[in-house]
Amino acid sequence: MRTKYPFILLASITILGHLSDVALPDASAEDRAAKSAAQERFRVQHHSQWSDTPPENATIAIEYSAAEGLGREVGIIRRDPTDIIKMGDTYFLWYTRSAGGPLRVGVPNATDTLRAYPWDLGDIWLATSKDGIQWQEQGPAVVRGEPGTYDARSVFTPNILVSKGKYYLFYQTAPNLDDPDPGDFKWTKIGMSWADSPYGPWHRAPAPVLSHGDYEKGEWDALVAHDPSVIERDGRYFLYYKSRYHRGPDERFAEGDLKDWVANGGIPIGWGVAIADNPKGPYVKSELNPVIIGGHECIVWPHKTGVCALVTQGPEKNTIQYAADGINFAPIGTVKEAPIAAGLFRADFSDTDDSSDLDWGISHVVTGTDWHHLRRFEFTEPLNK
Repeated sequence: MRTKYPFILLASITILGHLSDVALPDASAEDRAAKSAAQERFRVQHHSQWSDTPPENATIAIEYSAAEGLGREVGIIRRDPTDIIKMGDTYFLWYTRSAGGPLRVGVPNATDTLRAYPWDLGDIWLATSKDGIQWQEQGPAVVRGEPGTYDARSVFTPNILVSKGKYYLFYQTAPNLDDPDPGDFKWTKIGMSWADSPYGPWHRAPAPVLSHGDYEKGEWDALVAHDPSVIERDGRYFLYYKSRYHRGPDERFAEGDLKDWVANGGIPIGWGVAIADNPKGPYVKSELNPVIIGGHECIVWPHKTGVCALVTQGPEKNTIQYAADGINFAPIGTVKEAPIAAGLFRADFSDTDDSSDLDWGISHVVTGTDWHHLRRFEFTEPLNK
């Protein structure tokens, strides 16, 4: 297996000074030890959220094209692709898929067959390709659980881990539509299934491998656990996930973990990390969470001896960040444009000699009214050099 990862995105970025060199406010050593580097930067960036202005002087060479066989199709939703792996002469890709009915009907009108949201009533499907362009759907890999289980309503937003000859799909789960938040599920957790082959069969974990935080304690990840992505580092497994706090006024958060988030227009989205010695868990959340302020989907990959992340939302939107320890991220560059919900070609998960020449991935195309689908993106510069 090749372990050299193509340095995706890093050749088409502008190296930063103004973010990574932000002066930290005065704080005691004990106070700083309880916060990640991202939270320290966030202290002086309260009012710079949700900017849609690309970073100045940032460039990225990117072109979109069809992912044939996974494109727009009336009555079919395809979204949230995993990273892509290649075994032998075949590429493998998993994604959220749902069929039938209108795109969404909202919670009041949702049924067992009508989706409240486009990611409702989802299953995880597999597609394969010989060239990364023309794809063939192979059918469901992981489907929703039985009524009453933690994943009964939807399984969605998957990502893949390959470790020691086994395959692990991590994904978001929803048990039902009870007590929904505006526009999304609440109380989602991270599920996992494993297999000896990318074709399956997949063996579902009997319980979630990661849960959202404690709502009554006002923890920063109190509502949801979203968008998992796992990196193996030095024999340990770093599970990155996105979360957010309660939307709306809540006095209980005045002195809790969310005090800095709620006050002064705080960011409602961040990434956390949980670490385990085995890909099946148990996963223990870092005391420094959140490790990135913003989001949206967790796009991470190994780089040098650490981890790189592409942040597509929040006060550090369109930045590439690096953490030597996988926790304390700092911006090292910017991109003018980033693919949405990108799944990157993962050379480190592949067993072919030609993988380092492939600088590309799959992302999704979403609108509020049209059928979600997948497309291919390519970097036109030699980003792995």
